[in-house]
Amino acid sequence: MGTDFVIEAVVEDIEVKKDVFRRMDEHAPKHAVLASNTSTLPIIEIASATF
Repeated sequence: MGTDFVIEAVVEDIEVKKDVFRRMDEHAPKHAVLASNTSTLPIIEIASATF
């Protein structure tokens, strides 16, 4: 059993979201989809925390 999908739902602050994505990337399986509920921030910048 494992995680296939993780979504963050934190305050609309780019640094907070990047930190959450960094942590999700560390703990989730490599195949897991990491998603965000952001409506205004650039997703590519948030996702850059996982590269």
